[in-house]
Amino acid sequence: MNAVALLLTLSLFAPESSPAPLPTETETETETVEARTAFIKDARGHRYRSEPETLPEEQWNEVEADRLFEEGRTAYGEGRYRDAIELFELSYRVGPSDGTIYSMGQAHAEVYEADADQAHYQLAVMRYDAYLVLAGAGGYFATAASANLSRLSALRASEVPPTRLIVSSAVEAAWMRVDRRPQTQVGAIDIDPGHHSILVGAPGHIAQERSLEVEEGQRLALSFELDMLPGRLSIRGPTNARIEIDGQSYPQLPLESVEVSAGPHFVAVTKRGRLPYAQSVVLHPEETIELDATTRTSTQRVLALSLLGVGGCGVAVGALTVGLAISRQGRAQELNEKRGESVLSTEEYDRYEDLVQQRDRLRTTAIVTGAAGGALLITGVLLTFVERTRVDSPTLDRQTLSSRRSARQVNVAPVISSQYAGGTAKVAF
Repeated sequence: MNAVALLLTLSLFAPESSPAPLPTETETETETVEARTAFIKDARGHRYRSEPETLPEEQWNEVEADRLFEEGRTAYGEGRYRDAIELFELSYRVGPSDGTIYSMGQAHAEVYEADADQAHYQLAVMRYDAYLVLAGAGGYFATAASANLSRLSALRASEVPPTRLIVSSAVEAAWMRVDRRPQTQVGAIDIDPGHHSILVGAPGHIAQERSLEVEEGQRLALSFELDMLPGRLSIRGPTNARIEIDGQSYPQLPLESVEVSAGPHFVAVTKRGRLPYAQSVVLHPEETIELDATTRTSTQRVLALSLLGVGGCGVAVGALTVGLAISRQGRAQELNEKRGESVLSTEEYDRYEDLVQQRDRLRTTAIVTGAAGGALLITGVLLTFVERTRVDSPTLDRQTLSSRRSARQVNVAPVISSQYAGGTAKVAF
């Protein structure tokens, strides 16, 4: 057995030293009710016993041990060092020997040199130390084991820290893709020095990509703030109505679709003569919300149209009475001219007085109705064009809204005297 193990010896020598094993995380597993064996887990998650397992001596099988050892030696020669470790451990289990322990150390050392896995460094040191304890200073591989321990210690001392990228994001379920590697969850990843491209994204969010240069041994932390994918709003309502979303103006209706960031929004649609439309919505990424902003005619517009109609009638009646007054004035003027040429009869005189009285009454009526109608027309026009259509933002408090509503007033009052008839209109907003 020792002669076979000699084939696995590494002919590298260095000054003899006693390297201290690197502390690693161990896991404890119950072997029997009374005994417990420590395990060492490598970077791939494989667990190795800190002390190789052996069966009771009555169950040893030297033939099986030789067969497993030969398979391990073949795997070692083909560079399948992890397979070789497993086979050497199985061989040691059914036929323990110091040469098999040494071969385990050789295989662990190869894995450490290839992958820089610190767990295999510790296991290699433990196996070499175990061999030296079992075989003593006169053991066949004692000199080689000591040289290998020194070489491993020197290798570990000269190691450059791994180049590491630490990617984070506040968004849950965020993922990252470094160069062309498979997509993984954000976190720490070891990379080679040089130029790299990092893409970070998450469901419902806009992916971000960054390019950077990383130096050897550098630990670089990157944080990504991902914006949610936008949604869309589709709004129907009165033609040429004004649209505001969160206080920002948009094209007038109809608005079939507009892209808006995901999250809460306040939508306002206003148009003179119609009640304002206001709606708070919460838009999710890539969602489309349709809103119907059709509203009824405003009370102010109904009042304005009513005043315009009544005022128009008043002006029309005033104009008609003016015409009648002019007619009475003309007929009374004819009688007055006849009176200058001759004496009017009693009937003609009474007719003249009646025409003058009718003229005066019609004139007064025309002035009153015309002035009142004009005042109502002016008020109606003011109510039509001076109409507040802005929708208050939800952030305004109730007191502010109340003061704004109470400040809007319309007062109309007629003014009639013996020499003047008219009206006043007062609009405050």
